[in-house]
Amino acid sequence: MMRVGSLCSGYGGLELGLKPLMNVKSEWHSEIDSDADFVMQQRFGSQNLGDLTQITNPPEVDMVTAGFPCQPVSYAGYRKGINDERWLIEDVCRIAAEANARWLILENVRGLLTANGGDALARVAEAMALNGFARWEWTTFQARHIGAPHRRDRWFCVATNPESSNGRSEEPQDMATPTSPLPELGERPSLFGKWEPAIQRWERIIGRLAPTPNITTHTKYDYVSPRFVEWMMGLPEGHVTDLGLPYEAQLKLLGNGVVPLQATHAIQFLMSNHKENQYA
Repeated sequence: MMRVGSLCSGYGGLELGLKPLMNVKSEWHSEIDSDADFVMQQRFGSQNLGDLTQITNPPEVDMVTAGFPCQPVSYAGYRKGINDERWLIEDVCRIAAEANARWLILENVRGLLTANGGDALARVAEAMALNGFARWEWTTFQARHIGAPHRRDRWFCVATNPESSNGRSEEPQDMATPTSPLPELGERPSLFGKWEPAIQRWERIIGRLAPTPNITTHTKYDYVSPRFVEWMMGLPEGHVTDLGLPYEAQLKLLGNGVVPLQATHAIQFLMSNHKENQYA
C-alpha cells in the first residue's frame, strides 16, 4: 500500500492514474476550491489540509502528487511564471519533504519548459533538489498518444528522495494491453462527422460510448455537456458529474484536470526509466 498525499488535487486525476500501476490509498489532499475538495472527499475520502502555503507538519506519506498551478506558465495566460503569485512549486516540494515522502509526482503544461526563458523549469529542479528529491525523470506526453481524441500536451515528472524512510522502490505493474477484437459497445447516432473515427477509437479504449456532446436549451444556444467533457478526459462515468455540482463548477474542474490514462502511461514510463538509470 502506497500512502498518497495530494496537492493542488483538482478531481484527483493523478490518483486515478496511479491506480492501474500500484495499490494506493489517498490519505490527505490540499485544495482551496470547495468544489474540488468536495470531489476529493466523495471519491477518495481524504482529509483536506487546506491552503498549501499554510501547511506545516503534514501527516507522513509515501508519495506526494501535485498538478501544481499551470496558469503562471500556460500559453493561455500572461506567462509571468516565477513572478506569478500562483507559482507554488517551492511550497509543493517543501510539503513533500516535510511529509517524508519518498516519491514526488508532478504534472503541468508543456509551457513550463520555456517560461521565463527556461528559468521556471530550472526553479522546479532547484526546489526538488533543495528539498531532498535528488533524482528525477521528466517527459512530455500528449493525450492523443494513448488514443484520446484531443491533444492535451502535458509535462510529467517523477522524483525520489533517497533519504526518506517511507515508501519503497515501487515497481509499477504492467499495463494491460487491449485484446483483439476490442469490445462491442452497441450503437449510437453518428454525431461527430469527420471526427467519428477518433471518437470511436476512444470509446473502445475506455470501454463506453460517447454521450451526447451538447445540452439543448430552450434558447437558440446549445451548451457543451459536462458528461461529454468527462468522457473526453477518460474519467469514470459520473466521477464529477454525478455529485450535484453547478454546471460552471463541473466544467472548471474538468477543464483543469488530468487525463488519468495519460498520467498512467507517463508515470509508468518515468518510473521504469528511473529504475534503469539509478544503476547507470
